[in-house]
Amino acid sequence: MSEALSALLRFGFDALGYAKIEAEVFLNNTRGLRLAESVGMLRERVVRRGHRKRGIWVDAALYGILPEDLPQR
Repeated sequence: MSEALSALLRFGFDALGYAKIEAEVFLNNTRGLRLAESVGMLRERVVRRGHRKRGIWVDAALYGILPEDLPQR
């Protein structure tokens, strides 16, 4: 999965010219948190009770990455 996400991030920066890519990951999604960090994304903040999931308010971590943050090929 990290290989696919890395390729998607590179496409976003190289082909689409994005300056920054962000992702919100629910704090109870430990695999998603590890995945974001494994591709070089940095946790920028936590959004407390930012989303309702199945009727319950949940917290999410906001991750961001800049082109220069990507690990070298």
